[in-house]
Amino acid sequence: MNVRRSRVAVAASLLAACAPAPTPAARAVAWLAAQQGARGLWCSDTYGVLRRGESTTAAIAFVLATSPEPERTQARPLVERALAALAARRAPSPVVPPEPVDYPVFTAAHQLHTLAVLRPDGWRPTADELVAFLRRHQLGPANGWPPDAPESGGFGLGAKEPQHPRGGDLVGLATQAAVLRALAAADVPPDDPMVASARAFVQRCQCDDGGFRYAPVDDWRGTKAGDTREANGRDVPRSHGSATCDGILALLAAGDRADTPAVARALDWLGRRAAAQVPGLEHAADPTLEPSLRLYWAASLAAVARALPDDARAAGWRSLAGAIATGRQQPDGSFRGLAASMKEDDPLVATLLGLSALPHDSKQP
Repeated sequence: MNVRRSRVAVAASLLAACAPAPTPAARAVAWLAAQQGARGLWCSDTYGVLRRGESTTAAIAFVLATSPEPERTQARPLVERALAALAARRAPSPVVPPEPVDYPVFTAAHQLHTLAVLRPDGWRPTADELVAFLRRHQLGPANGWPPDAPESGGFGLGAKEPQHPRGGDLVGLATQAAVLRALAAADVPPDDPMVASARAFVQRCQCDDGGFRYAPVDDWRGTKAGDTREANGRDVPRSHGSATCDGILALLAAGDRADTPAVARALDWLGRRAAAQVPGLEHAADPTLEPSLRLYWAASLAAVARALPDDARAAGWRSLAGAIATGRQQPDGSFRGLAASMKEDDPLVATLLGLSALPHDSKQP
């Protein structure tokens, strides 16, 4: 009971600091403050796979560490508690308890990115451990992956260290973008073999129209948007909006510029198609998929806008992403997604995405 009162008091103080009219970001941060557990973790009450809390904690810590001011400064104690909790659990590979954390590669990437943004005293040894963890989980020759395999250079979810042919079933651009952005923030150079191999994976995900599919394979892993038939009768995966944003963010993190041909083509695709619904998913076999990705689409579009603030289209993208997000904010400050397929019905997942999608002028780290 005392712990609960303490969390509510923190939330109340965050809102009071923004009086008289708390912003959507302040309300979201206050709600997250009230949800943080006594150990510093954010644990899902919606999904068993997220109940341990490592992946949600690392992702929320990153979003708070890169949120707009003054919320960023006010949320710093929440982030510090989260990082301490992850360190105590030895995330992403805890010794005690022995089970793997939920979504280890995402956990490692977001934890690393948060440390690299804040750079607290003594952060580098932990960052180096996380970089080494990611290096071990990249699909490549070291774990038996043939260099010419389409999955080579990719990252799976990381439940176990991959060993060909195991570990390549869930490679995709969302993981790739999270890892590459974290590595760039932690000063891993573009010519590092891990980054170069990861960049090649991303390049293989680009479609002929300039957009991106989820993975460079021709089976069910390739795209959430379904296939389209070319004039020669060949079925090829369609591009879609959230994958295209992830592709842009991944290439920029790997050292490309806005005028690099691959990035420029993707930005053109995005400029012609960005809309309130995720472009490219109108032909998806599952009609709940597009609404299930709506907040992720908004968050990824906002991240592109922050990464390229001088692009003439960035202001419009920030406004669109913010409108999508604010339309899903609840009276208590949390966000709720529209459907369940991608876990956006979990308020922790929805709120970290909604907060990330809210417009602010800070360049995306």
